[in-house]
Amino acid sequence: MPEPLTLLPRGPFSLAAAAGFEFGPSTGRPEPARDLMRLAFPVDGFREHAGVVLRQDPDGAVHGEVHGAGDIERVRRQVARILSLDHDGEAWAAVGERDPVMGRLQAAHRGLRPVLFHSPYEGAAWSIISARRPARQAAEVRRRLSEALGVEFELAGETLAAFPLPERLLEVEPAPGLPEEKCERLRGVARAALEGRLDPERLQAMDPEEAMAEVRSLKGIGPFYAGLVVIRATGLADVLPSRSPGRSAPRRTSTASTGRPIPRRSGPSPSPGDRSARGRSCSCGSPATARGDRLPFARARMVPARRSRPGGTARAAGGVAGGHLTHAGRENRVRGHEGPAKQER
Repeated sequence: MPEPLTLLPRGPFSLAAAAGFEFGPSTGRPEPARDLMRLAFPVDGFREHAGVVLRQDPDGAVHGEVHGAGDIERVRRQVARILSLDHDGEAWAAVGERDPVMGRLQAAHRGLRPVLFHSPYEGAAWSIISARRPARQAAEVRRRLSEALGVEFELAGETLAAFPLPERLLEVEPAPGLPEEKCERLRGVARAALEGRLDPERLQAMDPEEAMAEVRSLKGIGPFYAGLVVIRATGLADVLPSRSPGRSAPRRTSTASTGRPIPRRSGPSPSPGDRSARGRSCSCGSPATARGDRLPFARARMVPARRSRPGGTARAAGGVAGGHLTHAGRENRVRGHEGPAKQER
């Protein structure tokens, strides 16, 4: 029997916009007319998996059905982090009222907040899988890996596979699109997760540069992917991301008809709301740049700054999927929960 979950966004939020946010591996596709989003992931702490179906009320409240997990409060906090609902959106909205450039972005992408990886562990694993691979191919490898070593959930009429727990990822073996070198690097990510080195709260508590250095210590993860993990998996809001591989960076242009560059501002330090807007402005820019729009803000570069901290039935999947991903060949049914373009070195 699924357990209920409720999240009350502070400030504007659109679940439909979140479900359609194109970033990283796709974990659940939207049904915009129904404001529905499906998620399946290893729960923080790596004791169990969770499958979640989310819907949004007209008044903005987000309600969910949690399948498989026993620690509902932990799942609630993790879902809030994934959807950036652990931040106060009122301050972000106020930035748009003061700044016409930010206001333009907010108007074009109403209610959009950054959608994060389920965890730094999954972000690090994606970094290994996707290196030197087109995103679509990498997503297929991730899907096969999840089906072979993870857990599948039936969520609102569709089957969704969650990424394997770290202890299962240690069993990964070479398969099409996943050579032995990447398998060994994935095992390294799994070991780091089991040692607590990829705990989101631990990384949040660090200085961003220190956290990125910690992630770069994992073989196969360089500066770009370290930033990806730290920013797009922990929820730090006051760190600018670098541009995604293969995607043009936003151009610094003016909203005026002259098209002249907007001059850099001088004066007092930005408010907390302005600081938290740095990462979100880039997130608003992501869907627009994918369409080829010219955006009114500067080329993004990895610049660590001050942090704005974040205030049913499942079946275990095993066997062969698209290659010999695991020795295990049997399938068990369980109810409840289970006890850039260049390779970076």
